[in-house]
Amino acid sequence: MNALSDTRPATPPGTQAPPRRRAWRLLRGPLLLLALIVALLVGNWWLLVGRSLESTDNAYVQGDIAVLGARIEGHVAAIRVTDNQRVAAGEPLIELDSGLWRARLVEAEASLAEAAAAIGTNHQQVLQQRAQIAAA
Repeated sequence: MNALSDTRPATPPGTQAPPRRRAWRLLRGPLLLLALIVALLVGNWWLLVGRSLESTDNAYVQGDIAVLGARIEGHVAAIRVTDNQRVAAGEPLIELDSGLWRARLVEAEASLAEAAAAIGTNHQQVLQQRAQIAAA
């Protein structure tokens, strides 16, 4: 015999296999069934969840950001849009409180009336001056 040959005696035909081989033959079917079930569960998870998972070490998010700049001042009464809502050009985004603007309108109308009265007063002064010049 050489050193590479099997040193165990061969079992003659018709005799039983060693207990180790018998246990493997008994466990082979359930282990294959278990491996098939695990493969099906992993495949199902990958189809439903796994293939849509994203992973990265250097994430970069790009988006369009519009900065809103006020052309006029005032208190915001209502916001007419929600987060991430698409809006068309010219569509109102916020509603300002009109109380401040009504007060400014009344103030401007009062200033206009005061200026008209001043014009009337100046006109009367000019007429009075002309009358004094004519009398002199």
